Amino acid sequence: MDPVDCWNSTINLNFSNECLSLLISKTSALLVFFLACISKLPQIISIYLAKSNKGLSYLSIYSEIYLFFFNCVYSRYKNAYFSTICENIIIFLQSVIILMLAWKYSKNKISYFEKLIFSLSLNAIIYMCSNDKVNERMWEFIGKSYLILLTFSRISQIYFIYSNKSTGSLSLLAVWLTLLWSLAKILSSMTEAQDFINILSYVYSAALNFILILVFYRYRYTDASNKQKIKSQ
Repeated sequence: MDPVDCWNSTINLNFSNECLSLLISKTSALLVFFLACISKLPQIISIYLAKSNKGLSYLSIYSEIYLFFFNCVYSRYKNAYFSTICENIIIFLQSVIILMLAWKYSKNKISYFEKLIFSLSLNAIIYMCSNDKVNERMWEFIGKSYLILLTFSRISQIYFIYSNKSTGSLSLLAVWLTLLWSLAKILSSMTEAQDFINILSYVYSAALNFILILVFYRYRYTDASNKQKIKSQ
């Protein structure tokens, strides 16, 4: 059914399973794209205003950059929807901006060697993926790397907060938006691709993001109490 006809039918209270399924599919796809556009903005703003990267795990940021770049190129390789490719590009670029700000405002200056190694490795991978230098086995590895990089990204951030007993300039809103993005991806996958493995990966992503939120709330109050003690002194 045509989306316009479906919308007109729904307005006239003439519901059908096919029409409702189409509306849910299109709405969830729009929601996914919208959340992708804004998911990292609160974190970018938080670092910029605080002029600090305190509370952020570099391993988490590095992993996310590779995660969304691999998602982007693998989606293109598999001829996924253009919106899927775009949302991964947007989150990838936002993650790169976060890294640039984290490097700039780091109190413990990151060595030029670390910056060089990361930059060269990322550019080498971009070059290989953009110039058909990747064989079938490597594409298979890139496709399977999602869960590995996702785990590194979330667990390293959770452990970083736990070990430092502080959330620093980590944005709670950004974490919530990332969780909502994962939930929207679950809904979108259920109505469009209906790929069980794909749906399961987004359920796993949502679960890790939820744990990160719980840890954030646990140590957010520790930050607040420490600030109160400093003021009272």
